[in-house]
Amino acid sequence: MALTGHVVGKEVFELVRADLERVEDVLVQQTTSPARPITEISRYLHGNGGKRLRPALVLLSARLCGYEGPAAVHLGAVVELIHTSTLIHDDVIDESDTRRGHPSANVRWEIM
Repeated sequence: MALTGHVVGKEVFELVRADLERVEDVLVQQTTSPARPITEISRYLHGNGGKRLRPALVLLSARLCGYEGPAAVHLGAVVELIHTSTLIHDDVIDESDTRRGHPSANVRWEIM
């Protein structure tokens, strides 16, 4: 995609679509565990949407600096995992019943 003028909305994600798919693969790989509840909760959280804005920004920043290697994908996944962790923490502390229109993890699995 040639950059002429400014890029908006979906075009931003299109610039890093292939790497975002790799981020998703890393997320699945890193949240798969022999402890079944960990895998189940992780799939639930990652399956309920999310724009993946943070990983996209990591990938775009890496490219802006001239880097297009695997470390950017892994860092994008790390940033998304940290973000997801903060959402779970917030839901537990706030005793939230829903997250993005779905039952929050703390309600569904009676966390805390």
